[in-house]
Amino acid sequence: MGSPELNRVPGCWGRVEGGRLLGLIRNWGRRKSAVVSSKTKHQSENPHFVYDGEEIRQMLESLQRESAIVSLYFPDCPDSEYASSVFRVGQGMLLLDQVSHPEGHEVILSRREFRAMSKYKGVTITFDCRLVGVQEDGDEVHYRIAFPDRVFYPQLREFFRIKIHELRIPIHIRGHGHNTEAETAVGWIDDIGPNGVGFILEANLFIRKLDLLRYCVIRVGEDRHLTFDLQVRNVRAIVKGWRYRIGGKFVNLSSRNAALIRREVTHFQRLLCRQGQEPELD
Repeated sequence: MGSPELNRVPGCWGRVEGGRLLGLIRNWGRRKSAVVSSKTKHQSENPHFVYDGEEIRQMLESLQRESAIVSLYFPDCPDSEYASSVFRVGQGMLLLDQVSHPEGHEVILSRREFRAMSKYKGVTITFDCRLVGVQEDGDEVHYRIAFPDRVFYPQLREFFRIKIHELRIPIHIRGHGHNTEAETAVGWIDDIGPNGVGFILEANLFIRKLDLLRYCVIRVGEDRHLTFDLQVRNVRAIVKGWRYRIGGKFVNLSSRNAALIRREVTHFQRLLCRQGQEPELD
């Protein structure tokens, strides 16, 4: 026979009547459904944000353990960027190390709201910061930040594309024109991800779904370019006869070029963040 002390504890099997037990199970089910519904609602609003508090805590603690650089900046001032790091993750708040730049320190204290950017599992993440105080520990100063309610983490999906049409990055492709000879044309990238690219082409070339475009080139600097083959997955006429939106998947990628593309996608993300834009994703 179970001990009387144990049986008097609310919720133990020994003294819980059938009706009460059923009620407890129903209440637990309703609470769990409410949590799931709330989380699903947030994810449907934007699947690239993390809203779960415990998951956010794990991400921040990982940044702390790895002593990851956290760049603090103001979205309306793209050139502002001050290096910091996560000193401690607490209950309802986190502490960030003081930036070494005197002017940066003063503007952080005066403006009090800014954005943080770092790398988590190789992916650029950002979150908004609200300064609620300053904590001094001897000669060290730390910013006390309200715990973020969401973190922008775009690689929650296996495949994603980042919109970079405003950066005007050219892509060179080869296709067949009216004279059936192979011609080189220049388009402008609309979106790009680790697995493919979409671009706008203003040229009268014959390009169809499942075509293989060989020797495509993306120029990302004076002396830097990415080369790859592209399998066309979709073609949509924006202005019939001369302006098209073409999407494709990278094929025959060398490991070197695959790594370069991943690096450039991360670079584009950071560039948009510095310009005060939240990267759009498909």
